[in-house]
Amino acid sequence: MPQKGLTKTRWTIDDARITIYPYRVFFIFSIVLGVLFGGLLLLYITVERNAANTMGSVALLLAAIVILFLAYARTQIIFDRTIGSMQQKILGLLPIRTIPFDRLHGVNTVTQQYGGFNFRIFSKNNKYGKGIIISSGYGKETDPNAIAFSQEVIPLIHEYIAQYTPLAEHTNNTITAYKYFNEKAGVYILKNQKAGTIIMGIALLALGIHECTGTPWIKTDGTTGRVVFIVISFGLGLIFLLAAFTRILLNPAARTIERISPIGIGNKKYAFEDFSGFRTVRKSYNMVYAGTEVQMFFTPPNTKQPAVVVVSTIRQSRKIERFIEEIKSIMEK
Repeated sequence: MPQKGLTKTRWTIDDARITIYPYRVFFIFSIVLGVLFGGLLLLYITVERNAANTMGSVALLLAAIVILFLAYARTQIIFDRTIGSMQQKILGLLPIRTIPFDRLHGVNTVTQQYGGFNFRIFSKNNKYGKGIIISSGYGKETDPNAIAFSQEVIPLIHEYIAQYTPLAEHTNNTITAYKYFNEKAGVYILKNQKAGTIIMGIALLALGIHECTGTPWIKTDGTTGRVVFIVISFGLGLIFLLAAFTRILLNPAARTIERISPIGIGNKKYAFEDFSGFRTVRKSYNMVYAGTEVQMFFTPPNTKQPAVVVVSTIRQSRKIERFIEEIKSIMEK
């Protein structure tokens, strides 16, 4: 059980309880803040000797911040089979969240936009939402701590949940009307919201063309900055336009999925039989949630790494669930 390292996930497993410590990285934050605050206080008192008596309240405030970080580092996620619920406890004492097992869907991997991943548990009514973090972050899938966690902890969590609501394989309801696909001659084509993408692409191309005229908006003595700006504008404009006219096709008769670009670059085609699963990637810009990218993984014969097809980006959990159900329904035809 590789649990060494101050930032790694730790867990204990008893007869009827799993206790997980997912936020141990905050120990490092508290140590760094403690040293930083202590140094600043010492420096200030040394420089302003007369202020030593008035720094008590500030010192208490800074100490409270460090203590809060330490308390958060001791947060426990407890799966208790005897009471049939999951609890999140600050310092392992103060419960801040309790969820019965019959409201939990299961544990899944959440990949971050800029790389890395962690494990989160999701409720049944929000299967593709933010979830509750139950592990530290990992930089690669071969991390020994991540492998041990996925082998020792996750199956046991699912076993606990199954005792209250069995995690039977989900059976799709019959879908007769598709919200995200158009059917044409037995081929299902992913609907594409072209208008906004086309407008953005045209606007970027127009901006690039305008900067090539004699009255550009960017005033600069050198040409390098302007050339870089023009190239970026044209490049992004073309990317947006290509994205607007790129098609995703699911063909149940041929048992294939295709990604077709209008200029043939980046075309992909995979067999349904090589499908190995979905993955969702939560995307954010400047700490603001911008949607969840739905990816399909395929593992063709004689390939070492799975191929990825990004099929859509959707914001709401229920819409993501419906979208995936439609793909499954088409693939099962």
